[in-house]
Amino acid sequence: MPEPLKSPLQDAPLLREAKAMVVARRPWLTKDLLSLEAGKVVITGLYHLMWSSTHANSAKKRLDKAATYDPRQVCHLPHRLGSSDFSTEVEVLGRALLSLPESRRNLGMSAKQFLSQHERNDVHGSCFVPLPGMAPPDLAKSAYAYLFDKAAPAAPVDGDTVAALAWLGLSFLGLARMTLCRFCPRWAFPGTGVCPAHSQAVVTDGTASEKAARFRFARQVGEHYNYYQRDIPKFVPISNENVCAYISRLLWSTVLPDEERTARAIKAQIRRSVLLQDWVGGDFSNLKSQHLYIRLRQTIDPFEYRPRVWRWKLQRLRLWLTYADMVQCQPRKKSRRTRDRIRTASELESLGYTQSEIAKELGITPAAVSLWLKRSGHSTFEALLRSVNEEQLQYTLRSVQAFEAKLLAGYRPNFSGVRR
Repeated sequence: MPEPLKSPLQDAPLLREAKAMVVARRPWLTKDLLSLEAGKVVITGLYHLMWSSTHANSAKKRLDKAATYDPRQVCHLPHRLGSSDFSTEVEVLGRALLSLPESRRNLGMSAKQFLSQHERNDVHGSCFVPLPGMAPPDLAKSAYAYLFDKAAPAAPVDGDTVAALAWLGLSFLGLARMTLCRFCPRWAFPGTGVCPAHSQAVVTDGTASEKAARFRFARQVGEHYNYYQRDIPKFVPISNENVCAYISRLLWSTVLPDEERTARAIKAQIRRSVLLQDWVGGDFSNLKSQHLYIRLRQTIDPFEYRPRVWRWKLQRLRLWLTYADMVQCQPRKKSRRTRDRIRTASELESLGYTQSEIAKELGITPAAVSLWLKRSGHSTFEALLRSVNEEQLQYTLRSVQAFEAKLLAGYRPNFSGVRR
């Protein structure tokens, strides 16, 4: 079993500083979750932990029939709740947990009241307090690491353990609310609707203008992607049927029987896209399966842990990148008013006006004139011709030639508005 993460925020001053930010900056931790009864949230954490452990041990048995159950995986909770048999029914353990004095006294209130009261009464700074802004997967890993650090067969189930189980239950409930990004097949940051790559949040990389440009571009690509790729397989969203598989992979990196075959299929997907290779790294072919999934989380989607879903996501990302190339190659649309101003600018430029004089005449900034000329690489009129569709340009030229022929034949346009 891999070594779990260390418990965060062991320092008491840091704990007190973070207590005021427990709920803030977690958009997924909504009012309806925090208003749930604390006992139900704690039981949810215990049940999902035990069921996910059963799922992980079943997968381990398929690989090695001689594999034995490790009681540390569930933090010795059955033994600490008075059961000598680790195969005890989860409902029996739940009743034993609710019968504890700490539980009977506090678990009737809401989850928010219970956690806030427990943190206020924590004088020594020994309780678990998550970092602000944690997503449900990160919160689940941190809460489990705290429980694992305190796990001992003779250790009592105290208030800190019950509070950590409450946080674990909230994180498992938050997993079911995770959705895909509005623009691409990555997981959205819970409560925001967009993935970290397309988010305009303060914590993401880049300046405000760069993040806004990425967001606008992703929105344009997402219109094509969502139109043509509407169907999402049932195994992709986190539901009651597959949440235990996600948790077992999240907490214990459970190895599946067909993992090597899936890893080879994932590497084949990456080889078909040069941009995916740039994202993942050129040495992806030499990575073993576990290290490959870690690299994918570091470079593409930090919230995905299931190999089967990775195979689907990389296939969809290749399609998304195809749509991105298509959008990037589309000419920039210009309104009729903009085209008229560009023609006026071209005439002024041919007469020897400077960019500052052109900008003053058109009521725009000199930077706008300079940027447009810099993008075109040619004169204003030549760049305008290049931006117009060739078929539209030929139609316009034919219309002008026909109009000139009519003028030469003696035609005089009527500007009075009265038909002749």
